[in-house]
Amino acid sequence: MLLVLALVAFAEEQRVVYDVFIGKDDVGDRELVIRYLPRDDGERRVISLVSTATTPLGAMSARASAQSGPRGASFTTSQKLGEGLSQVQGVLLPDGGWQIVRSDATGVYESTLAADQVRMTTLDVYDPARAKLLTVPGRIHLLVAETAELVDGNLLAPEEVSVKIEGKTITATRCTIEEDGEKFNFYFDADMVLLRSEFYMYGAQITTKVRTLPEPRNYGTIEAIATPGEGIKEAEL
Repeated sequence: MLLVLALVAFAEEQRVVYDVFIGKDDVGDRELVIRYLPRDDGERRVISLVSTATTPLGAMSARASAQSGPRGASFTTSQKLGEGLSQVQGVLLPDGGWQIVRSDATGVYESTLAADQVRMTTLDVYDPARAKLLTVPGRIHLLVAETAELVDGNLLAPEEVSVKIEGKTITATRCTIEEDGEKFNFYFDADMVLLRSEFYMYGAQITTKVRTLPEPRNYGTIEAIATPGEGIKEAEL
């Protein structure tokens, strides 16, 4: 235990704050903390997300955490929306499949997904290493960590676009998933840190935009936490 705490204490970290929009309305914020842990079998990333928002369904507060490694990232999410509470836990199995446990006011539900049913989860989008999976076009199965639903879509070839943050124009990579006529867009900087996302959930488009340019990795004060294409186009952030 002391060794684990020592590794966490000296890990590099990155903090990013996003504004959350439903349509054009600024409804809340989201804080991302990435902790980079050195391991003999490769670097691990501990992803922590804390979100608050005001939605048509009521006040929303959510927490999510994931520990990413060479094979994947097990995760836990918990959410309060209005008076409703829900939690999803995803455990990556040795064969590459997933054990999913979802609980809400109606009960506890368990399911198992085969390895070929999930390429990545929505928390992997916040992991600069695993987010690279979005740069490989083709069929994709994206597990929504907050709801345990699956997005089964077509991942397009990444595009290089120009985005504006704090009045500065920078080059970003846009990755797009198409599903049933809807597009899910994710914008990344040169280090694959998420700058913006446009995602459909709860019947609405939810957009997150970075508030300031992401800072480089640094050795900050780390608290111990429990974890289980072509051409240039203009896009405003």
